[in-house]
Amino acid sequence: MRKVVARFLFVLSVFAVGGLGQSASDELVKRAQSGDADAQFELGRAYEDGKGFPQDDDSAVIWFRKAAEKGNAKAQNGLGAMCAVGRGVQKDNAEAVRWYKKAAKQGLAEGMYNVAISYFNGEGVPADLNLSYAWMLAAQKYGDAQADEALKHISDEMSGRTEQGKLKLGEMYERGEDLPKDLAGGARIYLEFAQKKYPPAQFKMCQMYATGGGVPLDLGEAKSWCKKAGEPEPVQFGVPKITGALVVLGQIAEQERDYREAEKWYEKAINAHDGRGFLPLAKLKLQDGPAGERAAYFWLYLAQEFNVAGSDVQLRQVAARLSADDIKKEEKRAFQWLEKNAPQKTKGMKRP
Repeated sequence: MRKVVARFLFVLSVFAVGGLGQSASDELVKRAQSGDADAQFELGRAYEDGKGFPQDDDSAVIWFRKAAEKGNAKAQNGLGAMCAVGRGVQKDNAEAVRWYKKAAKQGLAEGMYNVAISYFNGEGVPADLNLSYAWMLAAQKYGDAQADEALKHISDEMSGRTEQGKLKLGEMYERGEDLPKDLAGGARIYLEFAQKKYPPAQFKMCQMYATGGGVPLDLGEAKSWCKKAGEPEPVQFGVPKITGALVVLGQIAEQERDYREAEKWYEKAINAHDGRGFLPLAKLKLQDGPAGERAAYFWLYLAQEFNVAGSDVQLRQVAARLSADDIKKEEKRAFQWLEKNAPQKTKGMKRP
């Protein structure tokens, strides 16, 4: 199975060209020597195949490299293929993948295909069937003729469990680092899994609707998906909640100037052991006058116990506005909260 799929790599490295007449050959050389990247690629391909020029791998690599370094995607893929098989250059699979990815980033389906094969075989990169499947899906989308057959082979190797591969492609589209950025494509993948009640995908949909990335900006939809991700239904037993969704719900409530609602979500995040809720909750409490300052001290004291960055400075600022008696009361309350919610934190602490 692996040998069958690996065979496709060599098919991709061959660029079929017809014979060139003498005048056409001379013109091609002239254009290539003048710095025309397309001509440099064509000349490299002609040397690789021995069509119109003597077959010469060394010359093929020289011209592929010139064009590849100018950003010609086909030349980048061709140079990668030469590196992979050691034709005209020392065999180097890692270098091959580097060039394939450059081609893929420009939307070249053959580059995506070759990256997929590299992950399938563990050549130049660690073997990873999920990434292989993701890259091959991208190759299919961009029109590679052999991707359909290759996807069947990879899926068989994965025993049909291709979900993580699809999600990885969604992440790759969202990041836009190795592939052309495609937020809408990522959103379509996330939505498929979000509708199947998969919390990480639901959280992605929440974030996308909250920012208008890949989908129309819609805070109502964002809240709906964040609630599903942050407070999974009972049928999702064993799937952890996405506590970051609770923080985002707090941020959305702040945007809508519903500060009590925001406080509720930040506190839920804290109770779910997400420290990102402490500082925004304390900030909101400070809007409530003296009583709010005491509450802010309580949450900032806890934040400091959980090593939340910046909490110590804010704690000192609030403490400067409180009486010693108020501080003692809030520290006692915080100790009681820790005893209930994080008893390991109270070991070695003196009771206030």
